[in-house]
Amino acid sequence: MNETILSLKEKLKSFFDSKWFLLTIGLLTMFFWSLRTNYIQYIFLCVIIFFFVLCKASAKNFLAIVIFYEASFGKEKFITSGPGFIALIVVGVITAIYVVVEFFRHNLKNNLKILIKNSIFQALLILLLVMLISLINAEAFMMSLGQIGVFSLNILFTVIAILYFENSKENRDYIAYSLVTFMVICVSQFLLNVLYTYLTNNAETFWYLLKDKKIDVGWSVGNHLTIPINMGIAASIYLFFRFSNIKSRLLMIILSIYGVVGIMMTYSRASLIGLAAIIVVFIIYAIYSKTIKLSIKTVLITLCVTVPVIIVLLWSGFLTKYLSRLFEIGFWSNGRTDLWNLAWNLFKDNWIIGTGWGTSKYYITTILNRPEYNYHNFVIQMTTCGILGIIALIYYLGVVFKNIFSIKLFNVFTIAILLQFLTHGMLDTVLFNKFFMPFLSYMIVISYKNKINEVNYIF
Repeated sequence: MNETILSLKEKLKSFFDSKWFLLTIGLLTMFFWSLRTNYIQYIFLCVIIFFFVLCKASAKNFLAIVIFYEASFGKEKFITSGPGFIALIVVGVITAIYVVVEFFRHNLKNNLKILIKNSIFQALLILLLVMLISLINAEAFMMSLGQIGVFSLNILFTVIAILYFENSKENRDYIAYSLVTFMVICVSQFLLNVLYTYLTNNAETFWYLLKDKKIDVGWSVGNHLTIPINMGIAASIYLFFRFSNIKSRLLMIILSIYGVVGIMMTYSRASLIGLAAIIVVFIIYAIYSKTIKLSIKTVLITLCVTVPVIIVLLWSGFLTKYLSRLFEIGFWSNGRTDLWNLAWNLFKDNWIIGTGWGTSKYYITTILNRPEYNYHNFVIQMTTCGILGIIALIYYLGVVFKNIFSIKLFNVFTIAILLQFLTHGMLDTVLFNKFFMPFLSYMIVISYKNKINEVNYIF
């Protein structure tokens, strides 16, 4: 009996580590999303977390939970009541207790020593400290405290990556597969909503809704939806360079084009800047890397796939109309300057420790009477922690780039995504976003390990 249970656990763990698990999560995410309900997802999450704990799943497997939790909700807001949500909270608390107990049981002294010496962890603690200091001035104290709690999730995922994420080729590729899965889900959900809008409205109304970004997927608006799409495009390019098989590279090209189509249909200007950053990074890598070998056949296949797509876009007039619309709305519209002016005025009055981390929504709502919850610029958003926050942010980014900068392919992949966060973040606050930072937190730590050729910490 015990042998049967152990065998079952091993089989489940092997399944969780496979690409088939990601495919299964992707299909289930699309299924639950299509139901437009926010109850059943919680029960499913409880079941998955239970089996993860039972099988002692790898740290990388939790990325699948992040994908499902983010993308399976078909409504705008999560339901924070009812038996499903309560069950998830109970399971989550039990899991957290289990993780903490395991942390203290196995080489506690060594674990703490590793964390304390890690400069990325140190930089995050400094950011956390200045956020806590900013509470002194916070009029919306509970709002700020809640946002600090959300930021702490980044520290949690960083700790998991430092202590428990093995730096291996399989695990690095698993992150890329996770991001590609996430991208395909996001683009598919958005295009399905676009199709539904087209079928249920006349042509004039449809184009108005599309061009003015009135179409979303329920759990996310267009601007934020493009973050995982761009991350997936970067992952597809990474896997294109990783693979040597022509068919696999062709698949990555097709997936990249699918992602670009999704980006264009959202009419998100910030995402186009982020996509440009990703492409530039990989072009530089392809030019200067001595390890990348692209055969003439690969280049020809790439051109045969991409050139016809470009010709169709030009011939149909879609690209011309698309660019015309982008220039018409501009890159600095939608009242961003009003938000930035408000942030500047608040900063002048509270320039040392700010008004409380994450309190932008409080001031935007009370002073400007607008629904936005951030200042649409990650640097300006950091002014909610005053000049101390700006200094801490600069230090954090400096530490990260110093620790991950390398010509190794996965590190280039991470740099491309980080730059996408920063460039996109000039028009929308996405750095430290609770939905997307778990992926970047993992990648930053693994890139650090990859740079110093460290396989894993042993416990």
